Amino acid sequence: MVTGPVWFVLVSALLYKLKQFFWQDKEKHPKTLVVLVWLAFSIFLILVGVSRLHIGAHFPHQVIAGTICGLLLAGIFTKLSLCDIQLRYYILLTASLFLGSLLIYLSLVTMGHDPHWSVKKAIKFCMNRDWVHMNTVPFHTLARLTGAILGLGIGLRTTRILSPIRTKHPIEVKLLSASLSITLYKFVESVPLPLDPLEVFYVLAFIKNTLLPFLVVAVVPYVSWFLIRRLHLLPFVNLNLKSKLA
Repeated sequence: MVTGPVWFVLVSALLYKLKQFFWQDKEKHPKTLVVLVWLAFSIFLILVGVSRLHIGAHFPHQVIAGTICGLLLAGIFTKLSLCDIQLRYYILLTASLFLGSLLIYLSLVTMGHDPHWSVKKAIKFCMNRDWVHMNTVPFHTLARLTGAILGLGIGLRTTRILSPIRTKHPIEVKLLSASLSITLYKFVESVPLPLDPLEVFYVLAFIKNTLLPFLVVAVVPYVSWFLIRRLHLLPFVNLNLKSKLA
């Protein structure tokens, strides 16, 4: 489930900021509060999993496996500096996931197994059939995840070249970036993709999920900084893009 790693990162960031600004002595920060925060996170995650089972949106093994994998990935990536990872590793990871998933898919088909069995059962047993759509099929999930990884890598690489400011963004830029990112995400998700032919649907899903993180990471902060600068809320910064690109 996506909920697990997303909230894991948010909770970790919250505790990090609390320690940074309010608990200068890391050895004396209130451990009880930290435990309560993680306890609330765990209860929330359990309730989300139970609710998915209650409405028939997932099978038990999907909830358990998804939660474990998500938390493991979140734990790994919170220890890494994504900005320091070179673009070729994002490309390599994207290609590895795609080829590995394709190999597993073809192996299952060759052995006589149906990789779409869970989707068919979901259509049969789900309380509301409208909840089961093309976004739940394995290849769309693959297109979404690989596209997001590649888009994130390209976006982070682009920010290192064209970022208008090297220091941390002021709060005004952060708030505007968050608002624009949410609006952009809602708009992109509202645009329907053609389902026929199916190959075009998967390709467009990959492109969409590559562009979205790229725009959020690289373009939206730049636009937000420019708009705030035009409102004279930031001091002028002389952009010398040629020297940055050299």
